[in-house]
Amino acid sequence: MRRLRFPHPRASLLAFVLLLPLALWAGSPLPSHGADAGTLQQEIEAGRSREQQARTAAERASALERLAARDVSVLQGRLSAVQAQAASWETRLARTEADLRRARGHALALRVRLERDRRLLADTLRSGYMVTRPDLVAAARRRLASGRGGLSLAVRSWRACRRVEG
Repeated sequence: MRRLRFPHPRASLLAFVLLLPLALWAGSPLPSHGADAGTLQQEIEAGRSREQQARTAAERASALERLAARDVSVLQGRLSAVQAQAASWETRLARTEADLRRARGHALALRVRLERDRRLLADTLRSGYMVTRPDLVAAARRRLASGRGGLSLAVRSWRACRRVEG
């Protein structure tokens, strides 16, 4: 780097004397434009007040966050319990629905069987009356099996059938 050289030996002294006040003026603090010590103290207090309000708000937010976290953990536990209970009820519902399907199938089978047995009974009863000639033994057996009357009633029934016949 090149060094600055002045043409006259005293020019550097002159430049130093002229630039010294300029450097001192540039390095000095700027005037506060009417700010006195009281105003500055009020601004400092206002800043401290805002800082305290911010700190209080942060503490309040932190406390609310802790409360919310605790509530969330409590609700999470309740949710887990309810989900477990719902799962058990769904299992029970599925079992009950399977039992219902099985019972409906059984009921349908019983209805079919009942209808078949009714037809068989009707055919059996009808066949007893469709005999060409009334039989004394069959009439007596029917009367005795029914538990109403005795042998004399069976004989009377047989005679009645003979009269109807002919």
